[in-house]
Amino acid sequence: MLLVAAPAAAGVHPPEIEARLAWLVGDWTVPGQERTYRETCDWYGDRAFVECSSSDSSDGSQSRSVLGYSKADAHFTYHNYGNDGRSRSEFGFASGERGLVFIDQRRTATGWVRSTTTLTPLADGRIHFQRARSVDGGPWQATDDFHYVPRPTASPAP
Repeated sequence: MLLVAAPAAAGVHPPEIEARLAWLVGDWTVPGQERTYRETCDWYGDRAFVECSSSDSSDGSQSRSVLGYSKADAHFTYHNYGNDGRSRSEFGFASGERGLVFIDQRRTATGWVRSTTTLTPLADGRIHFQRARSVDGGPWQATDDFHYVPRPTASPAP
């Protein structure tokens, strides 16, 4: 179900860095949105980055994300570009045994917003996605908490 690159050939990152990115590779959806939402993530280059393309036919939105690791800065990276002209860049760190956490701070119309996004691979093949934010140093509030699930593979025609 998940498309994972064969471990025989070495990529550009050490194995422990590549392992933090490898579980993102796959064809994903969100429960309840299987008919409208799809996010496909593949290795880019020599497993240097994971590039994800998402689309949601319910609202026409599309985005492209690139996740990787900056050897120079010793942290993970996340860049997202939406079809509405928005973009964001976050930096991240290892979280737990295999997960990633990304952090961001930006000025918005409501004030300075700090956010954390945690991606955790689960033993059943899902990815737990959690995001929280704090405005102007206020209390942290959960804004997103859901699971990415592998899209079912189509059965061959009889």
